[in-house]
Amino acid sequence: MLLGILFGAIRRYFRYQELAKCIGQVDDRMLFDIGCSRSELYAEAWVRAEPRADD
Repeated sequence: MLLGILFGAIRRYFRYQELAKCIGQVDDRMLFDIGCSRSELYAEAWVRAEPRADD
């Protein structure tokens, strides 16, 4: 049980890092154009890194 939780947290972290790398490539002009901040995108990336039911 504990091992499953640990592996799930590690998987979530790696998914988040993958999404964060993509967010890092977005320039400030594009962020201004779409009307959101970089911190909002990072917060959404953390939510989307949540393990999915099909994993």
